[in-house]
Amino acid sequence: MNLETVAVVAQIIGSSAVVVSVIYLAFQVKSQTQQSRLEASRELAIHWNEIVGRLTEDTDFPGIYLKGATDYDSLAREEQFRFSIYVSILAKTAEQQYLHVKRGNLDPIFFESSEYLNAEWLRLPGVQRWWQNNKNVLSREFSNHMEDLMKVAKEKGHISSFKVRSQEPPNKATEADA
Repeated sequence: MNLETVAVVAQIIGSSAVVVSVIYLAFQVKSQTQQSRLEASRELAIHWNEIVGRLTEDTDFPGIYLKGATDYDSLAREEQFRFSIYVSILAKTAEQQYLHVKRGNLDPIFFESSEYLNAEWLRLPGVQRWWQNNKNVLSREFSNHMEDLMKVAKEKGHISSFKVRSQEPPNKATEADA
């Protein structure tokens, strides 16, 4: 083997090593991106749960929230303030999720489930009323996105998750089955 052949073989081996290194690096970057998305999803889910959990911490607030969710204008001034702060925090958290997804930093599956919750939340008449006065505190892009969700929510109408149980005596067959 002459020197020229050895140089060509060495060049092929070197080029192959570079290609293998680039492929390995691409897999590492992809794995790191997935890990970052999962971490962002986890952090936003924890933040969301902390916000929603506040409903159970303050004995007065669940009543304010339920009243405000159905009829924002019926709230007293202090209650409107508390309701507005709470809903603003929820909206800002939803905006963060939206921005993370738009930039590819959040797991799209997590965002899909969050969008379902946002659409359900936007079905509440009191939230819709709050939105009319406060949508300008969010980015224009996110506000437009929420407006689209709001249109769908208004078409669906409001269905309460907290229906009052009937005051009628229980059915005997149902009682026996329980």
